Amino acid sequence: MNNFFKLLFLLIIVIISKNIFILFKFNDQKNINSNIEYIKQNINNYDNIMKQHGIINNDDVLEHGIFRLHPFSHPNDFDINLAEIRNNMTILDCGCGLVETDIRLLEKYPDLNIHVVTNTNKKYKIIINNKIKKLQYEKKIKPHFIDYKDLLIRFDEIKFDRILFIESLSYSKNIQKILSDCHKILNNNGKVYIRIITAPNTKNSYINKNIIDMERKMQSNLVYHDNMLYFLRKAGFKNIKFSSIPLILSENYCNPLFYIPLLRYKLLNFGNMFTTLSLSETMYIADK
Repeated sequence: MNNFFKLLFLLIIVIISKNIFILFKFNDQKNINSNIEYIKQNINNYDNIMKQHGIINNDDVLEHGIFRLHPFSHPNDFDINLAEIRNNMTILDCGCGLVETDIRLLEKYPDLNIHVVTNTNKKYKIIINNKIKKLQYEKKIKPHFIDYKDLLIRFDEIKFDRILFIESLSYSKNIQKILSDCHKILNNNGKVYIRIITAPNTKNSYINKNIIDMERKMQSNLVYHDNMLYFLRKAGFKNIKFSSIPLILSENYCNPLFYIPLLRYKLLNFGNMFTTLSLSETMYIADK
């Protein structure tokens, strides 16, 4: 029995230490003051809806990176904090998944006006519309089933306080064009917030080969951190800040259900797991 309590105590210490580390890393926002040059990288356009909406865990939170500020917080609370969201804002959520983030936003700030964008199929359109209707959020959440390339057309008369990309920008090829369009539909004091999985810029051929293989199977780009900074600068954004944390610390890697899609996508092998150690979940926020 004594050994049991010692093990339980050790487990609690590990959980607390991990949460403290995550909290520190998320809030360790660094300012970008230097010029950034583009690093040559092949960025593809992926439109596989099933993989974008694949079952990642036993919840509507479909991100690969699941982190909490403390054990009882919602996984998107750190996004809400880093995006500096406040009540009475007009929000654009680009790549809204099953609107779980937007529901959480309204739980915290009930006077938000939220527009959500997703280029999805009929099945997920029905799920999203039914969820909004069930929660009686028809006046709070307005869905737009369009491609990112149509942002300027759809929102030519609306200006946003915040535009969010939570693990959604990585499916697009022309990231700089999308960010340039976002710059035009933000209020003068508006900000863009991006969370994306970033890959290391390395000369290691083994890791690079694995990253290309993982991108193909996941149907998602693993963008270099420097290139994200370059895209934001070229799109006209300023006061860029970022923070990052190793992807391997995601709750998903302790969730048995997460390994089902990894098996299905043939991502569960030693080589890919080794490469995963080099990936980061990186969060960016920038002013117009």
